[in-house]
Amino acid sequence: MRGQLACVWLEKYGCHPPVNMDELIDAVVEDAVVRESAHRLLATKRLGCAHNEDPVDECLVEYMNGLRYYYEKFLPEFKASKPIGDEAVLVKFLMEMIGFGTNSTL
Repeated sequence: MRGQLACVWLEKYGCHPPVNMDELIDAVVEDAVVRESAHRLLATKRLGCAHNEDPVDECLVEYMNGLRYYYEKFLPEFKASKPIGDEAVLVKFLMEMIGFGTNSTL
């Protein structure tokens, strides 16, 4: 659930999603019934009952399956459009940023 909701966050806000799962649910799940169901599932997990046999609300299952289908279709298009960068340039930049430039010794 976290991974799929994080994808929604990234698509919607374009930055790192919150670590707090309640915050993530509240920010990206617009349907109140699905949002409440997600919070109930999270509360059950927090109680240590993550592997119980209780069925998950069908509305949450349908919502998550819908996201899965959407992102299964969307991700190949994203990967195809992603610019290819020069890894060596990035490594050099990061090393210079932390003070290990080309003239310094480790």
